[in-house]
Amino acid sequence: MLKQKENKAFTLIEILVVILIIIIFVIIAYPNISAWTDKRDTENASFEIIKKIKEVKSKVDRGQYGMAMIHFSSPDHKYATLKIHSMSMEDYKKEYGDGKKKNCDHKPNNNGKHGTVWKLEEVWQQKKVRHWMNVWMCLSREGTIQGSVEARHYDTNEKLGEIYFCSIKTTTPSSGGNRCNSGNKNANRYKMQWNPATDIWLYRYNKKKDKWIFVRRY
Repeated sequence: MLKQKENKAFTLIEILVVILIIIIFVIIAYPNISAWTDKRDTENASFEIIKKIKEVKSKVDRGQYGMAMIHFSSPDHKYATLKIHSMSMEDYKKEYGDGKKKNCDHKPNNNGKHGTVWKLEEVWQQKKVRHWMNVWMCLSREGTIQGSVEARHYDTNEKLGEIYFCSIKTTTPSSGGNRCNSGNKNANRYKMQWNPATDIWLYRYNKKKDKWIFVRRY
């Protein structure tokens, strides 16, 4: 007489136990996964901003612009916004030739003393981060034009421009302690510094250690 095959199907209780284990795993793992993806998105967004800066600098180096100015400006603090302005080679020589000026300002609508006019080339946004502060950087072939100065190099004490990039998930566009700035303790913040030669340093904020960690120099 043939033996009847055993029924090896899962019971309802076993299925419920498996579902419960999956739910517990998701509850425990989700915050870490979410934090990791947000860190990755914020870091990639910072890389994209630096890539855009280098793209503009290459146009200056090729002589397409006499000088370029990147104005980090977002009145509503919603997204990181780069307003890219250019100056013709002729106007650059009139305004900055022979060491006439060593810095530039962020008022592109105002004529310079020689009638210089900035031309708005592009308004470019990176929508995964916000930025702080309202600063500007000027790009020239000589690399001697200073934009806004907000910091000093840790080792050389050189004057540097500085800006912060914050995740839109961990900050708010409104005022208050949760707004993107240099003083809050929110995770997934990056700090970019640069000198007149357009050497760029990127740092990441480590919330656990409450310190800035060097990421890369460009």
